[in-house]
Amino acid sequence: MTRSTRTNTRTISNPIVGDRLTFIELSSETNDQRTVVEVELQPGGSSALHYHTQVTETFEAVDGTLQIHRGKEKVYIESGQSATIEPGIVHGYANATEQEITFRVTVTPGFRGFEQFLQIVYGLAEDGLTTASGMPKRLTHTGVLLDISDTNLPGPIRIIEPLVKLAGLYARWKGSDKKLFEQYCRL
Repeated sequence: MTRSTRTNTRTISNPIVGDRLTFIELSSETNDQRTVVEVELQPGGSSALHYHTQVTETFEAVDGTLQIHRGKEKVYIESGQSATIEPGIVHGYANATEQEITFRVTVTPGFRGFEQFLQIVYGLAEDGLTTASGMPKRLTHTGVLLDISDTNLPGPIRIIEPLVKLAGLYARWKGSDKKLFEQYCRL
């Protein structure tokens, strides 16, 4: 069963990754200057390594210690500290502690595709349409997500990226990308 009746809330949850995300500022509210989200991440929660070519992300620890993979290094930031990831830098984050942590991510410039990406990924996870690692089960869903979000795959997995993006183009041609937006994008 899908969440087609989901309310227009600014907070979404991902039961696979184990986090809750609140949209603090949308790109439409900041004249495309920034998108700001706040994440409550459970112990062991993390994101896959990836990079962007068009946006900068600044991570700020609000409560607890956030582990950030930035290039080849691991950086730990504590409450009040921040770390910025420039375009082209492979990165990810993790909660390596025993407690829930809270952090903010500011994306500049503001990016509607990033906001849609999060809503769709979290919606797919709630509907059981992702793997145990949080990846969409359908290649077409992954293709659409990579396309709208400026998310790129690093390392050896990058070899399949053209195939995944082709699947995204196919989804757009068939109109199934519109179904994802209609079903999950409420903000």
